[in-house]
Amino acid sequence: MDWNDILTLFIAADTLLNPKLALLGWLVWRLWKRREKS
Repeated sequence: MDWNDILTLFIAADTLLNPKLALLGWLVWRLWKRREKS
């Protein structure tokens, strides 16, 4: 199990509780990963 799996599970659980917070976290994650590659 790597960080990607853990984060996916976290977002999935969070989406059930607070969709807006989960969406924000997902956007931040995408931006962070994109910055990491370049």
